[in-house]
Amino acid sequence: MSHKIFKAIAASPGIALGRHMLLGRAEVAPSKAPVLAPEGEWECFLVARNTVEGNISDLKTLLSQRKGSVESLQMLDAQHAFLHDPFLSQKIKDEIFKKGNSAPWSVLHSFQEMHAILSKVSQAHIAEKVADLEAIKDLLMEALLGTKNELDAHDYSGAIVSAHLFTPQEVVGLAAAGAVGLVSETGSRTSHVAILSRNLNIPAVLGVEKFTRSIPVGTNLALDGAQGCVEVAPPQAVIDQYLSRHHAAEKREHELFSKAFLPSLTKNGIAIRTLGNVESSGDISLLSRNHADGVGLFRLEFFYIHRRTLPSEQEIHDEVMAIANAFPTREITVRLLDAGADKEIPSLGRLSSHMMKSPAAHLNPAMGLRGSRILMAFPELLHTQCRALVRANIHGNIRIMAPFVISIEEIRAVQNSVNCAWQELATTVHPPPPRPQVGIMVELPAAVAMADLFALEVDFFSIGTNDLTQHTLAVDRADPSISSLFEPLHPAVLRFIAQTIDSAQKAGIEVSMCGEMALDPLSIELLIGLGLTSLSGSPKAIPAAREIIRSLDSLEAQRLASDIFTMSSATEIRNHLLSRFDEKFRRLDFEIF
Repeated sequence: MSHKIFKAIAASPGIALGRHMLLGRAEVAPSKAPVLAPEGEWECFLVARNTVEGNISDLKTLLSQRKGSVESLQMLDAQHAFLHDPFLSQKIKDEIFKKGNSAPWSVLHSFQEMHAILSKVSQAHIAEKVADLEAIKDLLMEALLGTKNELDAHDYSGAIVSAHLFTPQEVVGLAAAGAVGLVSETGSRTSHVAILSRNLNIPAVLGVEKFTRSIPVGTNLALDGAQGCVEVAPPQAVIDQYLSRHHAAEKREHELFSKAFLPSLTKNGIAIRTLGNVESSGDISLLSRNHADGVGLFRLEFFYIHRRTLPSEQEIHDEVMAIANAFPTREITVRLLDAGADKEIPSLGRLSSHMMKSPAAHLNPAMGLRGSRILMAFPELLHTQCRALVRANIHGNIRIMAPFVISIEEIRAVQNSVNCAWQELATTVHPPPPRPQVGIMVELPAAVAMADLFALEVDFFSIGTNDLTQHTLAVDRADPSISSLFEPLHPAVLRFIAQTIDSAQKAGIEVSMCGEMALDPLSIELLIGLGLTSLSGSPKAIPAAREIIRSLDSLEAQRLASDIFTMSSATEIRNHLLSRFDEKFRRLDFEIF
């Protein structure tokens, strides 16, 4: 086969070389006629459902052990919601009892009907639910029919595997089977496949149209996950280039890691704090190894997402205390539970009527009941968290942050809950721990517009660029058809960031950033130029960020920011930053992802 190059979505960075293998799915055609009486067929379904539930639970445990992200665990809870979806369960039951069909046929037919319903909805998050639906259908059919999983039928060791669509179970299974890269015809950089691939360090390129039908199995492939590039039948010279880049990346990572302990100061002596975003106390060693200056975002969702019951105040307290004790002199910013709509958390049992309806019920989850709205609707949920965090503030380093805020009322409700928790504690503990500072995530255009007033109500701002970009540009970041429009460097987003920083500085409160943009090598100089001195992101990104910061001058960064604000398009801004970055950091051989 002749040499071909496919360019698509860069989903998970890394270099991979290997033979092409296709992940197929066996077509099943179960008999419609039942083998047992309806009660027996229904019992077969219930047994299969329990088997699949165990499969999901085992996968959660595996991902937790591998420090899987909140997002990767949430996608499994989305599958769990399908497994127990009342609409689907009733449909299957009716097929068995009212129509006299077999359990396997009833499951297949019911899932196909739901697939047809979801396929008519254009929102990208619904497309992700189709993937979850397919995964549960396949698992149920395997359990009912006793068929062999495709992953068990072939040797994927050393292969680059392609499919039209990967399920979470398949991504994890392929990683365990030794696959070195993934190519999918569907998906986006924020899709399930992308999130899991990054968690498991598997290079992946998504959105490569017609790949499975046009590239023969066994063809040699070269994949660059950071550039979104797949090369088919590469000549030896290209293979040598890929190997050279792979070795250079390993060497670069080692060099950056060896210098991460050096102070994070600009050339003219301005201290820039580099903090880590974490999801559990299990990340303590990761923070230490990468020399984080503290925790810029401790997400409480991880603590809720594993379980069927709500965590107690004591359990939350103990989890936060583990990190606070590990870093008693460093700032720990804890975001209150950010749940709702597309973040399905089973332990919020009472809220299930709002959050876990049939999947077609939430056609716009990004604007649904979530974040601070959930906390306002259920004050006891808020108060339990506030009491735990107030108690954990024995070192005075805990800060409490409210998510998805649009109103003064939401801020004051959180402040009142913290005050009540502190006053309650003061009656039993003498002296009580210091009252934690309270701040908000600025991640919505409404919060930016109100930032000057919000700054009078809180102790700090943290800019969440992921949601801010999505809501400012009206771009669903999970939608591959418009993924190129999701651009944090869009002038509108940058103006909102600058406006937020200005409001915070005028009010004399701290402002930081904790979105993906914060430790992006391409953005760091611009962010410093805009006035940010606290940046938080993945702990693994900290060594590179600190090396970049030590090479910058804050006055030059300010001039860069002034130049950027004369530009009118995201393309112009990105090209200018790429050119400047290449000029300054070519010696470091950084890879922009």
